[in-house]
Amino acid sequence: MSQTTNKRKTYIVNPSYQYGLTARIGLFAIVGMIISVFLCFLITQNTLSLLILKYNLSIEDPSSVFIFNNLPITVSYLVLMALLLIILVLLTIRHTHSIAGPMIPLERAVHEMRKGNLDIHVRLRSKDYAHSLADALNALASEQSELIEGLRENIAKIKTKVETMGDKSEGPRNDLEDIKRKVASIEKQLMFFETAKKQV
Repeated sequence: MSQTTNKRKTYIVNPSYQYGLTARIGLFAIVGMIISVFLCFLITQNTLSLLILKYNLSIEDPSSVFIFNNLPITVSYLVLMALLLIILVLLTIRHTHSIAGPMIPLERAVHEMRKGNLDIHVRLRSKDYAHSLADALNALASEQSELIEGLRENIAKIKTKVETMGDKSEGPRNDLEDIKRKVASIEKQLMFFETAKKQV
């Protein structure tokens, strides 16, 4: 499994991604707030005008009854919108942290594999995304490690056979056939690496 309970020291692990996404979502929220205020202004003004005309109300200054001309209501609305914006920003950073955070151990594991170190195991937190990718990378490293270990064993066996045959003037034909089969098997396995190298 790729899950673990370890905690990261900081929520900002990939500033360009996390700040960029947070800024876009914050901008979208601010534009939404401005549009909502504008629509509220239009709706209340038209509604008040219709009510004043319908019921022959006498108001010295009709604009004074508009909701945003009332200072406590306006301040309350602005404080509420600011709190909602702050909560939205914090939730966005937390969400992006669970996406950007796993990229660090995944990138580190890929670099280690490129250097030939297949003894890796990526561990992610339970709340992180990309568990399937981490599991696939762990499986790949394990399979490649087993494949290389198999190659080493085959090479060691061939060396032993060759050394044994060198002591004899003429080795048995069965030993030669066995060596040919093992060499063919190694060549087939090495072709896998060559093919993978060309596809990268």
